Amino acid sequence: MTLDWKVAAFVAVAVLAVYLGYSLYRLSQSAARGAAPEAPPAPAPELALRVDELARELAELRELVAASQQNCADLQEQIDRLRQTQGTAPQYAEALVLARQGLHAEQIAERCGVAVAEAELLLALARGESQA
Repeated sequence: MTLDWKVAAFVAVAVLAVYLGYSLYRLSQSAARGAAPEAPPAPAPELALRVDELARELAELRELVAASQQNCADLQEQIDRLRQTQGTAPQYAEALVLARQGLHAEQIAERCGVAVAEAELLLALARGESQA
């Protein structure tokens, strides 16, 4: 009776070996087929239209961001100018702004109705602020 048990075990091992060989063969075949890259499916026309629409929206948003950045820069420049004239007496505020812009004392005196000596003092003050 031990002979039948050994034969049955041998047959079972043989069947398992054949099954394992067949499984490895199928696995190698599927790996060989998977190695060739498959072309992605063509996008639907609706998707292409949506991509174009999103690209246009992105371009518009970039323009808006650029405009907003320019507005921020302009506002910062205005704030800086206001800070420069903040501690100045009102009658000399415009003259000081002109002095910072680089006008000559005679031009400042003529435009603001101040004496040339006062305009020269404002020029000296503006030069001192720019050096500090």
